[in-house]
Amino acid sequence: MLAGAVMMTRHVPVFGQEPDLKQDPASRQEQIFGQEPAPGQKPTFRQVDSITYQLYLEEAWQDLVREGKAALENGFDYYYLQMRIAYAYYALGKYRRAAQYYKNALGHNSRDLIANEYLYYAYKFGGRSHDALRQTRALSATQKSAMNINDSISFIAFGLNYAWAGANTAAIQDNIVSNTDLLNPGTQKATRAMHYAGATFSHRLGTALVLSHQGSYLYKNELSYVITNNRAFLSEEQPVQQYEYSLDADILVAEGLVIRPGIHYLNTAIPLYAETSYGQGSGINSTAVSKLTIIDWVQKLQVAYQSCYADVGLSWVHHNFNDINTHQAGFHGTFYPMANLNLYLGLDAYMQLATFNNEQSVNLLFRPLLGGKIFNNLWLEVAGAPMEQFNFYDIRNKFAFNNLEKIAWSMEANAIVPVYRAGMQLFFGYRFRSVNSMFFPTQDLLHPFNQQNYQSHIITGGIIWKC
Repeated sequence: MLAGAVMMTRHVPVFGQEPDLKQDPASRQEQIFGQEPAPGQKPTFRQVDSITYQLYLEEAWQDLVREGKAALENGFDYYYLQMRIAYAYYALGKYRRAAQYYKNALGHNSRDLIANEYLYYAYKFGGRSHDALRQTRALSATQKSAMNINDSISFIAFGLNYAWAGANTAAIQDNIVSNTDLLNPGTQKATRAMHYAGATFSHRLGTALVLSHQGSYLYKNELSYVITNNRAFLSEEQPVQQYEYSLDADILVAEGLVIRPGIHYLNTAIPLYAETSYGQGSGINSTAVSKLTIIDWVQKLQVAYQSCYADVGLSWVHHNFNDINTHQAGFHGTFYPMANLNLYLGLDAYMQLATFNNEQSVNLLFRPLLGGKIFNNLWLEVAGAPMEQFNFYDIRNKFAFNNLEKIAWSMEANAIVPVYRAGMQLFFGYRFRSVNSMFFPTQDLLHPFNQQNYQSHIITGGIIWKC
């Protein structure tokens, strides 16, 4: 699904109806008009002011941007000029560019109500919701009331999502037990079907701290083949249940800069089977079922910075999925060539350092992304991971891949449909994964074998309400 306002979350645009704020603070009783400068001649202040104001009245936004920037290059820099360029970018939908010029205008008059209000909306519609939250400090009580901003309400967003997965594991079931040795204990699994339900909730504490909570329940049936104590057990449908909770604290350090420490808790319940014989010749055996509970913790830290055309960030993650000590470093970048959310290109790059039994392995993973506006009520995003991932934590989407399988490669497509009046977004998507089921020796988890490939299909959907 699309990403959110701050770089490390999903790229879901902040949808909403734009306010009618068109007002030129340079509207005065006596506007000075002048004639255009002769070719090659440097314009005068009167000419710059006259030309840019007239272009503003004509709503010639592209020409206004060109003339305004040329005036700045010629040394003219004053409040009204910055405001006109800012509004021209705003009217063109280039909200991230507009924000820079509104800030420039506030450099001339920091208490100007119009510039502060426009800057808030430029941040909001440009996908910089945290900066918009910080900007509310500069708004008056009257403005907040007119803009429906209530400081006593801390709610930011709430969402529900669901995913279903199915796979053709029956095609590889007969091959799972091949190339294994009863003297070599280990496990091989393949996910037959999966159901996932999750909920997210975000709220703020003041204007410098946002807390995000995510809880989920995962139920899946696995094809499980286990060798232990010189015996093999094959379960065609082993149920696995997993409960997860993630907490992230977005600390708004400065404009565009967020530091986000967090934790992720996993509680996994796996059934265990033990077969017992009741005496020689009795012909009576009993299978006892118990439950193995595995608790995992993920420690994570992100630093993200948003600018006009790009969001960049670094991340660090540590976990012990499957008793493999894993450190994961990531780079996250998203580029907005149109200075808005109508088109964006992203890349997540990870390096994993895994340690098991004093042996280390290094793995790389890249996840490119392309998203943008198709229609006024439809955004589309496509992404993929062309490289193998195992024991992986997706810090952008807060997903833990802790099962004993390797995703060879994957691709996905997601659609977002905003419902403006209701203040919500509907989303749905499809993911395809090529998965390698492998036998993982108990004492050598970094060197699995008996690779069997199958395909998994995942359908996702959900809804998000945003303040």
